Amino acid sequence: MNEPNPLDNPLEGDEHDLADAAETTFAPAGFWQQLEHWRWQQQRKARTRQARNNVLTDVLRLLDFNGIDGDYIEFGCFRAETLPLVHRINRKLPMQRHLWAVDSFQGIPEPKSFRDLHPRWQEGRKHTTKEEFLRRCRRAGVPGQAYTTIRCPFSNLGALAPDQLPTNIALAYVNCYLHSQVEQVLEVMRPRLKQGMVIIFDNYFACSRFHQSGDQAAFERFRNQDHGFRFCRYRDIGFAGAAFLAEEPFA
Repeated sequence: MNEPNPLDNPLEGDEHDLADAAETTFAPAGFWQQLEHWRWQQQRKARTRQARNNVLTDVLRLLDFNGIDGDYIEFGCFRAETLPLVHRINRKLPMQRHLWAVDSFQGIPEPKSFRDLHPRWQEGRKHTTKEEFLRRCRRAGVPGQAYTTIRCPFSNLGALAPDQLPTNIALAYVNCYLHSQVEQVLEVMRPRLKQGMVIIFDNYFACSRFHQSGDQAAFERFRNQDHGFRFCRYRDIGFAGAAFLAEEPFA
């Protein structure tokens, strides 16, 4: 039986691409130009998916090679693009990990400060409902017992009971968009930091012409605080992401 391939997901680029395409009505004179633009978008998305797959494969192999146990958790689940990839890679490795998906499932919220502003981050966009996320995971072949889904606004992450989130984490994938959201994620991660774990920021280089990216600003402030860890830049992902390895000094 052929396995579903999340890199070739038929659900990728459906209603969101149609909505983007609808911004410019197809006209006979511009049809071929628009078709060429659509093809370019699909090629770009395919390159991004492949880059994400390559880095996640290397990271999970590194964690397995180094004997770093613990779960996978992702903050931000737009289109269920990442969790099926992790499941597919994880099942081929000796060290099996439970997967966690955390999101408000309400899209990008209203910005709280200027650091939340970015030309691509529009309130209400990047919206995938929890039901759609679960459906996409099923279509990608991820069994329900392999992962846990938590619906929670990022501003309320700190109010979750300790047992509602995993305590032993090997890989955290941060795919939320606003600086204020990333700050909340890092505060949740603070007591869960450990030697050898990896944190990936999907939008680390998503800056604007006015200020650095929200991910980068939040992480630079966090890494300079007193938590007993330093972070080694491990790999870049696509055109905007970066992965960091947590290390205890002299460990």
